[in-house]
Amino acid sequence: MITKARQGACGGIVVLTVTALASPATAQFPASSGLDESERAGAMYADVLEVPGTRNPGTATLLSAAGTVAPVVLGLVLAGSDDSGSEIGGLLFTYGIYFGPATGYVYGGSAGRGFAGVGIRSVISLLGYGLMAAACSGDNCGGFGLDGPAVAVGLLTMGGLVTSMVHDMVSVDNEVRRRNEALAAEHWVRRVTVAPVVSAADGGTVGVVGRVSL
Repeated sequence: MITKARQGACGGIVVLTVTALASPATAQFPASSGLDESERAGAMYADVLEVPGTRNPGTATLLSAAGTVAPVVLGLVLAGSDDSGSEIGGLLFTYGIYFGPATGYVYGGSAGRGFAGVGIRSVISLLGYGLMAAACSGDNCGGFGLDGPAVAVGLLTMGGLVTSMVHDMVSVDNEVRRRNEALAAEHWVRRVTVAPVVSAADGGTVGVVGRVSL
């Protein structure tokens, strides 16, 4: 981990040796380790998960899926019960649609990304309600002469909500991995120290010493 340079006659510095610094995972599992690409990637990512503050992407995906499906299903079941149960069911259904997919992002430390999805679904709903109100401004929800436009608006709104929900549940794995890798890179950089050195031997060699704390 030493880079040396010799001071020239004109005061310039000529680099003699440069040693590259690699992350502990890359150094531990080189391409020649005998592992195939997927096994090596998995072993390297296991080192990433040892960095403080990282989260398991699989757990994040499970939380997003469970936080969406469970409230929606339970809400639908309770919707057919008595008045109080129906109200609770409506609240659970609404939570699952809007906030459920964000659960994994909150766990994974990317709450901002999760609540961005909440905002997108809220905008989709507001647009749908506005268009539905326009479609239903006439008699029998026939502002445009037929019930068809209102039905189409409802289907498009639901389709947009489902698309946003599924996208967030599928994307949480990559988002948590991206955050983990950023934390790991910052962690490893903090463990690298560099200091200048001057040696009296060999005519006064000027160099730089780098140290990696493993």
